[in-house]
Amino acid sequence: LVRRRALEKSEIAKLLDYQWGHGSECLGYREDALFFTKVALYSGMRLNEIASLRLDDIKLIDGVWVFDLTAKVLKSWNAQRTVPIAQFLFADVRRQSGSNEKKGYGEPVSRWFNRTALKYIGIDKVQEKKKGYNVVFHCLRNTFITELVSVGAQHHHIKRVVGHAQDDDVTLDSYADVAK
Repeated sequence: LVRRRALEKSEIAKLLDYQWGHGSECLGYREDALFFTKVALYSGMRLNEIASLRLDDIKLIDGVWVFDLTAKVLKSWNAQRTVPIAQFLFADVRRQSGSNEKKGYGEPVSRWFNRTALKYIGIDKVQEKKKGYNVVFHCLRNTFITELVSVGAQHHHIKRVVGHAQDDDVTLDSYADVAK
């Protein structure tokens, strides 16, 4: 069974300090590539959810800034939700979300991340496969969920934020790399 894994703290640190390898890397969508990565790490959102963000999806609800995904066509009914925005990302979120939908950027960002960014942070996909892992962009979601579980967040809150049904065990069984 091949499964995804959460990134280690050292891998996250390298990813957040990413340095472009050459002038044509992510040409035309560099800011988006880093934006998608940060949002995935700190919200647990799926790639297509991030790609669909628009400025009017950012709302202040009960004193909390959120991504409002309630009116979007997403993976499931549970995926239609509000997702709190990490405060330190707010400036990036306002700047990046204001430049139209990024639907066209999901695929190139995924390719860049899976082919280039993972190498940069020291992940060898062949070695990972030998260990039974498929390390890809979606592992940022695993990382987010694992971190929440490890700090003791209530499971029903985690499921709500990541868009999983309350009666579904996929959140902890498939995404969290810690003991329940």
